[in-house]
Amino acid sequence: MRDSIKSCFEITEQLRQITQLPKDQLQDEQYHEITKCLADREELLQDIVPPFTDEEKQVGKQIVQLNQVIDKRLVEMKKDIAIKIKNLKKKEQSSQSYLGYSQAAPSSYFLDKKN
Repeated sequence: MRDSIKSCFEITEQLRQITQLPKDQLQDEQYHEITKCLADREELLQDIVPPFTDEEKQVGKQIVQLNQVIDKRLVEMKKDIAIKIKNLKKKEQSSQSYLGYSQAAPSSYFLDKKN
């Protein structure tokens, strides 16, 4: 079996392991590791060209199956990240609106005179 196919399988398995971590355990370093693995695998995929032996075809089928699992999880992760970003923007807008009241221009204050 060619080294590029073997390396591609190993990277794909590593990606599967990382993406199967629970949501609360995913940190920035895991996201960076996922990005690095995807880039490395992309480079290897360009080097993999036919003809394939029967063993390489079997490994290729395993890679495709693992990739389907990885793709589903990456889509879920992307949705979670989009939701987090949306919530952060809402928080930022909400806190800005509260801060805006205390920073009103002096001409807009209401002065109550007691007689």
